[in-house]
Amino acid sequence: MSTITQYTGTFVKRDGTRRTMNFFKTSDLPKAMVNENAVDRYARSNGEIQVVYDADKKGFRTFNYGTIVGQVSTKTVNFSFDS
Repeated sequence: MSTITQYTGTFVKRDGTRRTMNFFKTSDLPKAMVNENAVDRYARSNGEIQVVYDADKKGFRTFNYGTIVGQVSTKTVNFSFDS
């Protein structure tokens, strides 16, 4: 179990629907979980798309800061990265 900052935010997907996601930034994850080459491949150079770890789906996804709705909130949680 790890104590980590969880972010919650809503953005508009390419198909026009809204998605609310609870996520962790890759910089906050245990180092063994992050392959920097894979993370860099999915990030956009303009900084709008960020690779994150989806706390609900328990996998890596992208969060689009370019189409954000409202603000991203944060809270400290205890989370287990084990399957």
